[in-house]
Amino acid sequence: MNARRQQVAWTCWIVLTAFATAAWAQVTTKPAAEIKPAAEIKPAAETAPPATKPAAETTAEESKTGRVRGNDVYVRSGYDASYYPVTKLNRGDEVTILGSVFGWLEIMPPAGTYSLVEKTRVDRPTADDQVGVLNDTAQVFAGSNLNDRKYAKQVKLGKGDRVKIIGESADGGFYKIEPPPGATLWIKGDLVDRTGRLEDESATRPAKIETVRPGELAGDKATTGKVALDSSQPRLDKPRPTTAPAEPEASMGKYQMEITAIEAEIAAETVKPVDQRRYEPIIKKIQPLADQPEDLTAQTYGKYRITQLQRMIELVAAVREMRELKDRALTDAERIARDRAKITVKPAPPPDEIAVRGEIRVSGLYDGSSNRPKRWRVVDPKTDRTLAYIEVPAGSPIDPVHYYGKYVGIRASEQRFLQNTLPPVPIFVVREITVQDPAAAPSRSTVMPVPSTSEPTRTAIRPTTGAAK
Repeated sequence: MNARRQQVAWTCWIVLTAFATAAWAQVTTKPAAEIKPAAEIKPAAETAPPATKPAAETTAEESKTGRVRGNDVYVRSGYDASYYPVTKLNRGDEVTILGSVFGWLEIMPPAGTYSLVEKTRVDRPTADDQVGVLNDTAQVFAGSNLNDRKYAKQVKLGKGDRVKIIGESADGGFYKIEPPPGATLWIKGDLVDRTGRLEDESATRPAKIETVRPGELAGDKATTGKVALDSSQPRLDKPRPTTAPAEPEASMGKYQMEITAIEAEIAAETVKPVDQRRYEPIIKKIQPLADQPEDLTAQTYGKYRITQLQRMIELVAAVREMRELKDRALTDAERIARDRAKITVKPAPPPDEIAVRGEIRVSGLYDGSSNRPKRWRVVDPKTDRTLAYIEVPAGSPIDPVHYYGKYVGIRASEQRFLQNTLPPVPIFVVREITVQDPAAAPSRSTVMPVPSTSEPTRTAIRPTTGAAK
């Protein structure tokens, strides 16, 4: 029995020795770089990933900042060359990128740019206050340092929102304000380096800038936004390779030809006068692209292009309305001038004639205050229509107040007219007021008929201002 136990114990010792030898061999053959002291080994829960990715892993699409490649690069109010420019940036200027649309980068407003809001929508206690409070909802527009256009909408603010005022627009109708949260601007994507290697590029590489056509900033036509080489840069017979080539334009697949034709139609409309542009038929052609589900790039193009053209339609409608209002105002002015030319002035009535009959009432406009003369109205008691005004000469004992509520006749020593009413309302200087019998009067309430003449008595006419009231 003892021999049996000794044999089992010997067998177990041999097996344990074999396992220990194998384990020691595995440890001693492991590379030194993989063996760490116990003090350096941390639990898995305490091991955190690196805070930032290596430079090689940071792609252009992931970069949120960029630097301008060339000089005199436009920052625009929208994601197309048809939007007006607001400022210019130069090589090396940094921009904060929020997103991109069809090769255009949406950026935070750079230093020196501003937004616009209608002055009537802002309460400003004094002219020195820099903070204004909106008294109603208001649309904020992109302000421009290069021209006076301001149709590009940025963000809508609500009643009670505060804005920081930094000035006023040239036309006096808008406040210049610091761009509020949500306000953004746009820059062409191929003019911005997003790789961080701008300083490594060859210094002799011609920088791309946007060209400006003569009269582009002052005229009504939209800017072209084409990219060309700066004429101030030296010409190179052999272009040198660059480390950051421009990003290729996105392909629209089978819809490319259709989109190219649509863009040609848009360009043809853009060169027309603003009030003659018709974008509605083009939107109908783009709508199927926006509705189709098979090509996401073409669908996105269609949606954004429709939104942009709808804004252009609003601009065209506004221009047409302004021109119609102008034409209407000119037509009305000509008609009023013709009507006034037909009016003949009546001379003062003879002293013994009753110039006007009616009731004397107070004039709320001509109450003798604020350098206005003191006058009373003579009205038709049936219709309350003002027939004439009367004035009492200085020093006269006549007091029209004593005749309130009575039907009277006015004898006048002088007559003139209010020139800003149509027809003109006569003004009589009172010589006498007599109580009349309404039944015996030739007319219940009348102004004395006087034959018209094209040569009125000059001494009877005095220039006056005001309106019948």
